[in-house]
Amino acid sequence: MKVKVYGRLSFPDLWRARMQGEEGEPKFAANFIIDPKHPCVAEVEAAIKAAATEKWKDKAKAMLDKLEKEGRLCLHKSARTNTSGEVYDGYEDHYWIGANSKVKPKTKDANKADLTEADGKLYSGCRVVGIIDIFAHFHPKGGNRVLAQLKGVQFAGDDEAFGGGAPASDDDFDEIEIPEDAAELV
Repeated sequence: MKVKVYGRLSFPDLWRARMQGEEGEPKFAANFIIDPKHPCVAEVEAAIKAAATEKWKDKAKAMLDKLEKEGRLCLHKSARTNTSGEVYDGYEDHYWIGANSKVKPKTKDANKADLTEADGKLYSGCRVVGIIDIFAHFHPKGGNRVLAQLKGVQFAGDDEAFGGGAPASDDDFDEIEIPEDAAELV
């Protein structure tokens, strides 16, 4: 079931597919950090329930309870942490959705024009609308899960960048007179 999620972009791999673990094939991916009070949370939960009901029929409720306890749902209701247990920037008191795809997602600006990596608009921390497709899945190695396939990301506004901040602006640079021996410059 296709759903739109509204929040902040994190860990974006939108331009090149990357390994999302130690096994499998490279995928495009993104996390969407969502305010727990945003109306899209109810839509995501309804899509998760619908996908589970379609896959597991009358066992869906029990399966969803089990998968939520095991962290095997695409919607996570606790902060994302690193291996040391520290909460990543922006995840405090928020829900998040992890989504990926073998196919490159559509990337658009607020006016629906295509975005490229060179545009620099879709960075970790910006405001976005994510388009995901939620489905229930069984994998022989990973077991049962309810996953989100990444379909598209639309830039919705700037915000504070995560993980080291934004790159330098043009105003940060000065004109430099380069001496004959460039080694004198540094």
